[in-house]
Amino acid sequence: MRVGIVYAGIWLAGCAAQAVCQTDGGPSYLAFFQRVVTDKASPGGAARAMLNGQPTVIHVPTVQESTGLTDREMTELQGIAADCMARLDEVSRGHSHVVFDALMESIETDKDMSGVAAQQLKELDDQGDRVVLAHVQALKAALGDARFQELDGRLRAEEASRPKTAIAARK
Repeated sequence: MRVGIVYAGIWLAGCAAQAVCQTDGGPSYLAFFQRVVTDKASPGGAARAMLNGQPTVIHVPTVQESTGLTDREMTELQGIAADCMARLDEVSRGHSHVVFDALMESIETDKDMSGVAAQQLKELDDQGDRVVLAHVQALKAALGDARFQELDGRLRAEEASRPKTAIAARK
């Protein structure tokens, strides 16, 4: 198998694993929208855990509880998040076709198509970023500037409170 095709496959795996779309260093709205969709499917409640060897029940707050959104705002958010995830699913379906098509083209023409595949995958990733950003703008319009800024502040504070993983700098 050609090294270029292997490179395209590895690049694809990296793209699939890179599930972030952040606005100006702020919170990942993609992760937030995923959480909203998941929360609607199985809302928060009690979770069982072990604490100091003893079974413990921990309250898992819903998105609405953790963000302070009203019922109307939450309904708007759920619609926007569901639409965002559906559109991202459409975009992500193209990833596997790009690699497969490049592999078939390489076999037929005996040419390295990894550069073409990499460019097409980059365009799909950029399209996915634009989808998330459009939905963030839709959320801002639905909530109004003041409520959106309040939500954004809560998400930033929540993200800042999470432990960060140290990554060695590349030289």
